[in-house]
Amino acid sequence: MYLLGSGEVGVVDGQHDWMTYYHFQKAGQINYHGYYSYVTDLTGTFQYVWVNEMKKEGGFLIGTSPAFDFSLFTVCSLMYSGNAACKYSIDGHPLAVTSYTQSCDVGTCLSTSYP
Repeated sequence: MYLLGSGEVGVVDGQHDWMTYYHFQKAGQINYHGYYSYVTDLTGTFQYVWVNEMKKEGGFLIGTSPAFDFSLFTVCSLMYSGNAACKYSIDGHPLAVTSYTQSCDVGTCLSTSYP
């Protein structure tokens, strides 16, 4: 089963925003299995089951608007692509975004971006 991302069978990829997670959880489609880390009211890294597949580690910013996430991830992917390469802070908390690009028909496209 292909699930949001890499195209690998049985892999849950993507879902790097709290609104998607919230809607799936509200619909009873996600089973939360705990967290690895969090920064109070800003970001978290979680484990959950979605469509009978385990997302071993996924994270997102908490309570941000889609416009903020889109803007942050766009700037980070254009300016500082790589593992935790885009560093910033919110309310004095140091955070980072990981983003990767890939070649596509129009040149370079965003592959993934997440906190």
